[in-house]
Amino acid sequence: MIARVLLLASGLLLANTLHAAEKVQSFQVRGVVRELRPDKKEMVIRHETIPGYMDAMVMPFTVRDSKSFKQVRPGDRVTFRLSVTDTADWIESIKVEGHDKAKPGTDGERSRGLKEGDAFPFRDFDLIDSKGKAFELEKLKGSPVAVTFFFTRCPIPTMCPLLASKFARVQALMAADAPTSWRWTMLSVSIDPAHDTPEALERYAQQQKADALHWKFVTGPLKDIMSLARGCGVDFWDEGGLINHSLRTVVIDAEGRVKKVFSDNAWAEKDVARILLGQG
Repeated sequence: MIARVLLLASGLLLANTLHAAEKVQSFQVRGVVRELRPDKKEMVIRHETIPGYMDAMVMPFTVRDSKSFKQVRPGDRVTFRLSVTDTADWIESIKVEGHDKAKPGTDGERSRGLKEGDAFPFRDFDLIDSKGKAFELEKLKGSPVAVTFFFTRCPIPTMCPLLASKFARVQALMAADAPTSWRWTMLSVSIDPAHDTPEALERYAQQQKADALHWKFVTGPLKDIMSLARGCGVDFWDEGGLINHSLRTVVIDAEGRVKKVFSDNAWAEKDVARILLGQG
């Protein structure tokens, strides 16, 4: 009898856990389609503010129903439902309300930026770290570096939060495998300098349990951030002044050459750690 009660209790606990894990938030959103990426199951949409969740910006949204790509074209004004869990996000129920003529050069055009084998530009950008001190990129010369771009207000679980968790796992791998004297750095560059002050970056770093010796968070004047980001192939500011959320992680070896460029979050932590260990 006791065994049956325990089994029932365990079953109820598991059911409740699964139910909690599957909890979905839904938002009704308006926006304009900027780009279709059916191969990645993504639509880039310039969306309005989502009250209580996210400011207006330009970003790729995951589309689960491939038929949706046949229903819209760049320039369409749309409404859609955004659904979000702790680990996933997607849009559905897309309805076209009108069409805006796309501006030349806004759809599908990106900075190509660095490619594998290129020398990384360790120039004197005017950067500031999470302690409010000047950060000299040139001091990273001679050691492997992973550079990525993010902003602390990003709530989409498959974007910046996933990127941060991946860097945290790289940090754990390096802590386990790298000699204590080994120099290596992960650099998270904010593309939202108006809001990501040094204080905001420091709070974010603490939330990620970042090792300040190796994982740096930096910001700076918009012109310097734009110059560094575009050099790495990131276009993050659209013509209307909204954040254009794209993903790019660049991994540089100790010789200052780009070993790998990732344009999404589908990379394996062990592959980045291998390069930082000088084994890539």
